[in-house]
Amino acid sequence: MLVVITPSSFKESLPVLEACKAIEEGFNIALERRSKPNQRKEPIALKVIPMADGGNGTLETLANARKSQWHTATVTGPMGQEVTARYITMRNHLWVFEMAEASGLHLVPLGQRNAMQAHTYGVGQLLKLAAQGGAKEVWLGLGGSASTDGGLGALLALGATFSNGYNVTDLLAGRWPAEPYSINLDAVKQTWGSIPLKLLADVENPILGPEGAAAVYGPQKGASPEQVALLDGRLEVWTNALQVATGQQIQQAVHTGAAGGLGAGLKAALNAALCAGAQFMIDQAKVKHWVRQADYVITTEGYLDLTSDRKGTGEVAYMAAQYNVPVICLVGGYDPALVDEHGSFFRAILPIAPGLISYNEAIENAAQNLTRTAFMLANLIITQVDAFTTTR
Repeated sequence: MLVVITPSSFKESLPVLEACKAIEEGFNIALERRSKPNQRKEPIALKVIPMADGGNGTLETLANARKSQWHTATVTGPMGQEVTARYITMRNHLWVFEMAEASGLHLVPLGQRNAMQAHTYGVGQLLKLAAQGGAKEVWLGLGGSASTDGGLGALLALGATFSNGYNVTDLLAGRWPAEPYSINLDAVKQTWGSIPLKLLADVENPILGPEGAAAVYGPQKGASPEQVALLDGRLEVWTNALQVATGQQIQQAVHTGAAGGLGAGLKAALNAALCAGAQFMIDQAKVKHWVRQADYVITTEGYLDLTSDRKGTGEVAYMAAQYNVPVICLVGGYDPALVDEHGSFFRAILPIAPGLISYNEAIENAAQNLTRTAFMLANLIITQVDAFTTTR
């Protein structure tokens, strides 16, 4: 029997490799305690594949799938502080970044989050580092952002200039460019050249409107309803300026709302290619090869809801259903409506919390709770396998 364990990270709690370790530990404890040593038993093999969708865990997932070298760089964080961002390089001068390493929500303490001021300047610094370091191709994971600046900060770091004199000093002081304005991207194009840039989006939202970056994800970053409206208005002016500068209409393009609209800015200015991060990562990690051989697939999600079908967890579940492989999802929480909508994709959805606990307790004890739940799940699978073996 083969059990494929393909977890995603638990946002702001458990990185993907730690989630892998926690589940594997729970299964291994159960396998070591397997009873009746004189009885013939079917072997149970585990295959652990970290999973991401362009958000948190993208670097670890790719490094696990392909030979990579790890690096760090000091850049400007989303609120102007210095942060250390990790990235990897691969063969053929391929550089891979996660935008969250430079401009992630996890870099800003809960009480200090400011959706109106958070920016992507550090992401632009990473891209500039790649361009100057001889990169022949760049992949950038979009997800987990603190910002809703449409990539303005990133392009400023790459050399964009504003007709009204707006500059990095203004950005770091928390000011947004006064309207009206136009932008010049000549220095950006000179810095970047024609390096292929692939953007791995973890959402399908456009940048503007009721399903846009500000409306849907602004509240998660601390924006009030009034600030959401202001952010959406800013992004509309910004995308219009980008359209004038590049000729590209990006306002309603799919995936452009990812990472607070960063996808829109980089698509327009650098001719970046946006793609669905979940499917891209599944292909890179060769998940399909293992899922079609599996007897069970174990996935995770911090909070499983109706949007999860577009994320790594949902894509893996959909794939497994095509091969009639049962999927069990271990979650921090879930929307009951999901069971009615997507119940056929999951054989079971198991919350890992041991009863009613606070949010802080859930965050602090995620690894322990995940190991305990995986142990109990493994015992159920072992019981079924051993009972079947005995009756054959």
